[in-house]
Amino acid sequence: MRKIILRCLNAKLFIVLTSFNVLACQGPQFHQMTLLEKLYPLMMSSPIIAKVQILGVKSDWIDGPYGRKSELVTAKAKVIEAIKGVTAGQTIEIHATPSSCGGRIYEEDTGRQAFIAGAILNITNSPFKGQFVSGRWNPQYLGIAPQ
Repeated sequence: MRKIILRCLNAKLFIVLTSFNVLACQGPQFHQMTLLEKLYPLMMSSPIIAKVQILGVKSDWIDGPYGRKSELVTAKAKVIEAIKGVTAGQTIEIHATPSSCGGRIYEEDTGRQAFIAGAILNITNSPFKGQFVSGRWNPQYLGIAPQ
């Protein structure tokens, strides 16, 4: 009986340990960034491209898949340099929900100036309803060496 219990515990532990690998970022080649220090040619096909200054960051927890809570992060930004799809001086909201591979904008980013490129994302199922600019970029895809 003791062997059966130990095998069951080992099996459950194995399932728990292996299930986290699915949620974790599989390596630096999958890292994502929302704020970029410069523009890259591959970003130019995005419908919205701008240099922005982050004015503030807010987050909230929403009901996610499988009964889990998911964090939703948005940042308010002022467009400093309008390149495509926005106008200079406009205030926009940026979707910056974190994943295990990055992409989040932190409160410490308030005041930071950076480039963004992405598309409009309509969010309806959260306290932050509305239109947000959403765009994450993989450094290797852009030709940046992994850090």
